[in-house]
Amino acid sequence: MKNKVVKVILWSVLIIFILFCVFIGSLVVKDLKQEDDLRDNIKEINDMFSQDDLDVDKINKSLKSYVTTGENLMLEKVVKKYYSDAFELVLDTNDVLRDKRITNLLSNENILNDAPDFTYSKKYIENTINILNESVEKVKDFQTEENIISYYKDAKIDSYYKDLYIELTSMFNYFGDSKDYENDIDKLISQLEAINDILDFLKENYGRWTIVDGSYYFENEDLLMKFKELLSKVDYYNEEEKNYESIKY
Repeated sequence: MKNKVVKVILWSVLIIFILFCVFIGSLVVKDLKQEDDLRDNIKEINDMFSQDDLDVDKINKSLKSYVTTGENLMLEKVVKKYYSDAFELVLDTNDVLRDKRITNLLSNENILNDAPDFTYSKKYIENTINILNESVEKVKDFQTEENIISYYKDAKIDSYYKDLYIELTSMFNYFGDSKDYENDIDKLISQLEAINDILDFLKENYGRWTIVDGSYYFENEDLLMKFKELLSKVDYYNEEEKNYESIKY
């Protein structure tokens, strides 16, 4: 009888242990699945960031929606706070980088409307260069290791999630390497400065050139050649006006 009681107790303990293991296992499986769901969700957000036409409403909805629960949810909220700030930075830079006014500065319509002093165009160039320089500093600061980890530290999440947090935030690559982004901005600034030089040239020589039926006419060949030289430094103009047929004297 005593042996039977012992066996019952042992079997009961074994069953409880098995059930406990199954329960813990199910929690681990659920936790791992939520981590995978979060990875997929963050990847989708990054993919939306890279679209030519940003769907602001859709991105904001994704940033405010959650795919996890429990402690994973705490991590997700911190990661999405980081991405929300990243998205604001993306929008700020996009406003400048995709501003069509840059490529319209040398349009015949703008040249005629803003001559002889080109006050509007030159002020726009000055403001845009300042904004671009500021954006470089903002991107540098945002992508520092210190700033990235600060979101995690401020949230005081369990250290278990640190590696996953770093993995998820490192998926943000809209600007690429900060140095590469700075180089790209420097190239754009150089283009704006080249356009500004053209406007200065046209301002200094106002009355010695005109635009008739879409074509430039200069007083002499020296002015024509100087104008072509200045234009050669503007990449987008060279792509669209390769043969300079609209520039004459």
